[in-house]
Order: sequence, then C-alpha cells, then structure tokens
Amino acid sequence: MSQFTRNFRLVLLVCAVFVSMPHGTVSSGCSQSSVCGVDCGWSAWNGWTSEGACSVTCGGGSQAQIRNRTCINLIPQKSVQQCSGTSTECISILCNNRTCTIDGSWSAWNNWISDGDCVITCSGCTQPQTRLRTCTNPIPQNGGKPCNGTSRESQIIECDATTCPLVDGGWGAWYAWTYSSSCSASCGGGTRRQVRARSCSNPFPQNGGKQCNGSISESQTVQCNTQPCSPVDGIWSNWNAWTSKGSWNVTCTMGKQTQTRTRSCSNSQNCGRTCDGNSMESQIVQCNKQTCPPECTSAGNITNCSISSTAITRTVLTPGSGGSGCNSLNCICDETYHGYIRYPTNCTQFIMCAWNKPFLSSCENGTYWNQNLQICDQGRC
Repeated sequence: MSQFTRNFRLVLLVCAVFVSMPHGTVSSGCSQSSVCGVDCGWSAWNGWTSEGACSVTCGGGSQAQIRNRTCINLIPQKSVQQCSGTSTECISILCNNRTCTIDGSWSAWNNWISDGDCVITCSGCTQPQTRLRTCTNPIPQNGGKPCNGTSRESQIIECDATTCPLVDGGWGAWYAWTYSSSCSASCGGGTRRQVRARSCSNPFPQNGGKQCNGSISESQTVQCNTQPCSPVDGIWSNWNAWTSKGSWNVTCTMGKQTQTRTRSCSNSQNCGRTCDGNSMESQIVQCNKQTCPPECTSAGNITNCSISSTAITRTVLTPGSGGSGCNSLNCICDETYHGYIRYPTNCTQFIMCAWNKPFLSSCENGTYWNQNLQICDQGRC
C-alpha cells in the first residue's frame, strides 16, 4: 500500500465516441501509445457516464456512454513504460424507447358535391353543396391529439333559374286537437271549444308554385264534465261587525242603544239545503255609563269657593243630569295660600296658586297628583 502513496503518473487517453455504433458495443476508437512491463498497472474502471443527449425523444434512440481507468507506476523513481491497453471505453446504449404520441392531421378536402336539387329561395335559384375531409394524415396514435376543426363544410351556389322546377304546396297532416276555452260547467254537462291546425309543408310551395288551398285551422264544440252534479248545501258567511241603530237615549248615567249585525248564506246548488238560522241578530247595549256632572247653571245655585291645602271646593245647591259642571278654576285662590292643590274632579291634574290666581297643570301619563307629597307620583288615583 505504501507504493501507491508515492509519486505516480497518470496517462490520459482520448476516446472517439460514435453514437451510431450498435448498442452495447465497445468503441475501437480508444488507443494507447506505449506498453510497459511489470512496473505499472491499471486502476479499476470508473463508472459509466453519458456523453451527450439521446438521438431521439421517443421511439428508441442511441446515446454514448464512457468510462475511464488510469495507469499507475508501481515502483517510484524508476523509468517505466506505459500500461498495455486503453484507458477509455465507449459504448452506445438504447434510450428513449417509449412509444411516440402522434397527433392527428387533416387530409385534403374532397371535391364539392351537391346536397339536393336547385330550389327557389329569397336569394334566387340556389343549390346547397358540401365537402368532407378526414383526420387521417396521420391518424391520432398513442394518445395523440385529434384534429382541430370541422370535417364538413357547406356552401350555397347559384343555379340557372331554368333548372328550378315549380312545386305546388301540399297540406301536411292535422296536428292534435287542443282546447281553446275552459268547460262552461264543472258538472252536469258543459261545452268547450277545441281547435287544430295543419301546415302547407308537404311539400312547401317552391319555385313559384301555388299555395295550399283551404283553411290552415278548424274548430269544433265538444261536451265536457258530463258527470252528475252532487248537491251543495248553503254555508253561512262570518257575521259582519255590529252596527248601531239609532242614537243614545241619554247622554250620561245609564243609556241604551240597539245594535244589529248580519250574515249571508251562499246559494245552495243541485237540490242542496239552505242555511239554518237567521241572517240577522240584534242586541241592546248600555251606553254613557259615566256619572252626570252637577248642574251649575247660575251663580245662585252654588256657594262661594272654599280653598284648603287639600282641595278647592264649593257646594252644589241644585245637582242634576246633563249639566255643564262647576269649573273650579273660576274660584280665586286665597291670597294667603301659595302652593299646589289637587284638581277636585281629576286626580291627574293639579292647581298652582300664585299671585292670587289658579294655574292648571297635568301629570305625565301613568302618574297622579299626590297632595301629601306635593308631587306627581306613580300608581293609580
């Protein structure tokens, strides 16, 4: 091993690579210029490495591979000849041998061929023509793409007008009957209209030919819903709202008033029964349940106002019904009292006495005047 660690000399060889040689063969283009004796020897071959790309991308091609070895001087400081043989080997291997995909391509168009006779149209005497081509140049193979585009083309050419024959129109078969109205009755036998149509298309008039003779449609009346009708009884509607009849007989205390309401019975049919009961009912209701205010029609019927810390009062000498009532505000506040007093007939109001005059005020909704606390308080009167 110590001999291999001493000075040694490498001889490099040149290899001519030919990718066209048969796969797996060793190239004869590698050469060695001299031969040595036992004082030199070859190292082991290096691994194969590729030289250049494969000759094709699919379908099987060739690629060159090369490997090298070196000539080693076994006895240092001794002049020796070179190793016998080549320092390089070259082979050709098979590569990219997968099947090639082939995209399809169109063939040339076939000749135009007539697609029917010459006919008269709005554009004159014309004839349709078509031509074809196929996706066979080449056919798509091994997953290749199909041809892009259409395999058929059409065109309209002009014909000599004398070549277009006159064709008179003929009626096609009648279409099915369809109803044009609803039945006139749901049972017991009614009538309805039905129509059907046909078209002048067997054949169409062509090249100046005559139109069909006759009507394009026809109608008739047929019976419908001929089954016997079942009896239908009358049904009461909901009661209407109560309505007052006449005015209140009094304006206060306990008056009375008559109210009525009505309902209607739907018509019975086919010998059905009419509604049982009355179509109107009435009731007497009480009205004006509030207490009548006292009469205060003249100053002689009441006493003078009396003002205290809890109320403003005056005595009614002649009470009665329908009067306008006494107005406490007409009372003059006592000049010795300055403060708030509950309104005598409404607990949600209060009077402020100031400067010998009364000022009426009202509490907010849901509150009443508390004379003891002198505030508008929560709760009921």
